[in-house]
Amino acid sequence: VETAQAELDALAGLRRGRLRLGLIQTSGGGLDLAAVLGDFHRRFGEIEFEVTSEASAGMVAAVGAGTLDLAIVGLSPDDVPPGLERRLLSQDPLVAVVAPRHPLAGLAALEAAELAGPGAFIHFRRGSGIRRYVDAAFDRAGVAVPGGFEVSQVHDMIRLAAQGVGATIVPRSAATWLYPPGPGREDFRVRSE
Repeated sequence: VETAQAELDALAGLRRGRLRLGLIQTSGGGLDLAAVLGDFHRRFGEIEFEVTSEASAGMVAAVGAGTLDLAIVGLSPDDVPPGLERRLLSQDPLVAVVAPRHPLAGLAALEAAELAGPGAFIHFRRGSGIRRYVDAAFDRAGVAVPGGFEVSQVHDMIRLAAQGVGATIVPRSAATWLYPPGPGREDFRVRSE
């Protein structure tokens, strides 16, 4: 959060105008973008925000083309093209989410090949950082990317998995934000990848 605030403070010389931001749906670990943007707005109320949310690769391309001023994306540093400055703000591990009745629910840890097995797999949309990492994990395991379907909202992926539609992989912060751990939260299981 402090790093994100410092980056926005660097724009403090701008007193009026519009800041075009690209934000991914999930923002990893303890990074509370709403709090950072709220604080920035209180300090620099004359600056308007124009916020876009789309796949990370598209937002990186938009920064390169000058149609976004900055973007918070879910990509590794190697995925950011030369000529763009990047800063690591947060890291968020990916976890598998399945319903309690799913055949994989009782396992302490999962392999990519197991997720490619029984039932549907709920994919995040193409072009996203999550999709790239998940597809790469199946590739490394020598397993064909499982069939299933694509969803464009992370919270929908988690809710569908909780309903027993299939397994999915999402950032841990998204799973625990939507379904905080604790007593009475037995409608889904999160397993570390």
